[in-house]
Amino acid sequence: MEKTTLTRKELYDLVWSIPMTSISKKYEISSDRLKGICKKVNVPMPDNGYWQKLQYKKPLTIKELPDERLSNKEVVLNVIDKNVEIHSSEIFVRNRLIKEIEENHHLPIQVPLKLTNPDKLIAEAKDSLTVDKQYNRDYNGLISTKSGLVSITVTQESIGRALRFMDALIKLLRARGHELIINQGTTYAVVFGEEIVICLQEKLRIEYTVNRYGWRNREYHPSGILMFRMWKHFWWHQKVCMDGKQLIEFQLPKILANLELYAKKEIEEKRKSEIARIKREEELKILQERQLIENEIKKRIENEASAFKELFVQASRLHQANILRDYIQTVEANAIRSGNISEELNNWILWAKQKVEWYDPLINREDSLLNEKYKISLFKDFLKEWQ
Repeated sequence: MEKTTLTRKELYDLVWSIPMTSISKKYEISSDRLKGICKKVNVPMPDNGYWQKLQYKKPLTIKELPDERLSNKEVVLNVIDKNVEIHSSEIFVRNRLIKEIEENHHLPIQVPLKLTNPDKLIAEAKDSLTVDKQYNRDYNGLISTKSGLVSITVTQESIGRALRFMDALIKLLRARGHELIINQGTTYAVVFGEEIVICLQEKLRIEYTVNRYGWRNREYHPSGILMFRMWKHFWWHQKVCMDGKQLIEFQLPKILANLELYAKKEIEEKRKSEIARIKREEELKILQERQLIENEIKKRIENEASAFKELFVQASRLHQANILRDYIQTVEANAIRSGNISEELNNWILWAKQKVEWYDPLINREDSLLNEKYKISLFKDFLKEWQ
């Protein structure tokens, strides 16, 4: 890990002499990390807009370094490890990709000053913006291509720039192995198989006016600034490139890099999502298999308990049947011994023996009046009454 050591006073002088972005590039450290170090050692930083004011020689406020007694305290700027952190930095990756695109002489990264041999999609867009005006939506001076064509919304004065830029973008995409398509009225850049919504618009500037009633009105007016917008799922997560220090015509490598990185990020998110889905399915499968095993064990326990209960019931019925037989034999033997045998008693003995054979689980003789449920319920009712 390389490192640069500065005194606290040197760090203060540095952040007030050049912008944070320049320091970041010089020392290969992210702006957020640099700001964190400044806050940690209590080194004040310029407010937003400071460098613009300095450029236009407007009044400035420079914050003094507090605790000057600690000015010589050393501050370590940890330079990002070139083999680990810097290569994982999105900024570094994007800058490297932009450089790769710029240095590839086979790629058409220049926007021509004149529209020549335009792509079919651009020729159709040109007709829409300049000929088929009945289809154009005119909003505060803006003209839009009709639905189903490359999405362009600009003023009359910016049509030439917009067409040349979009024609160059289409040719650059195809040279890089990508494509631009129109699907259901929406313009997509198809990058690595991912469809990314794109459009070119002229930015509107806002002006506020106050009417005679004192109400503040907001009015939109064309600014002449072209902006390229791109998003995947939701427009409020869009990325925008627009005219600034560089006109958008000179930002094709940056725009292509953004599209490719956006597509790769989407592919990576899908890959992670697919891995997560497979993991959830595997976990669900394991849970279901575990549930099946638990249900099977529960069913086996219930069957085992039910079988044992049936065994107990049958054994109890047999035991009770034998008790009844002993009782019938004892009654019959006593009647014979005492000489009290009668037709009525003989009929009862015959009836009793038949009922015992009906109740005995080993015989299960059919009965014309009593069915199976009585074999258990009668005994249960008897036990309740006896208790």
